Amino acid sequence: GNQGWHTLGTVVWVARAMGRHSRHATRRRLCSRALVMALLAFAGVVDAEIPFNQPFQVVRPTANHTAMLPVPEGLQMLARHDGQIAVVSVVGPYHSGKSFLLNALAGDPGVFQIGRRTSPETMGIWLCRTSLKASDGSEVWLMDSEGFFGPGVSESYDAKIFTIASLLGGHLVYNTVKIIDQQAVNL
Repeated sequence: GNQGWHTLGTVVWVARAMGRHSRHATRRRLCSRALVMALLAFAGVVDAEIPFNQPFQVVRPTANHTAMLPVPEGLQMLARHDGQIAVVSVVGPYHSGKSFLLNALAGDPGVFQIGRRTSPETMGIWLCRTSLKASDGSEVWLMDSEGFFGPGVSESYDAKIFTIASLLGGHLVYNTVKIIDQQAVNL
């Protein structure tokens, strides 16, 4: 209910504040881990292996795209992993190649669904475990997000996607097919 979202909002504020004043990647990972742990409060923990190169949704939009909801099954998948992770988040306008870029990083063109229609394909936020390793030995996970400026979607919803992706990701990539314009900066 609303109690959980209030707690999540507090953790997001703390993680954002800590990340702003942090000079070390370790603190940033701890902030991301705190946010992930808050999300996990919405789901039970199941002990099993998470498959590689199989994305799962952790946040989905409401029917009218005004808010986001945690996906308990996806959060349960995330709760199964006990090791350190380094999340690479990719954000940008819809149909700008975010999923294509993530497939290239994963080394497999079929990991993330790629849109062939004019409507956006990716909804909410998806995570994917890869076999890649960061320089500190942590696993590299890829985060795909719903594209900005989609039809019938408000800028405030886009800002929520951007906020979650930037707070959870240790590395944030803004992918676009054109130059970054004022509309993108105003998010």
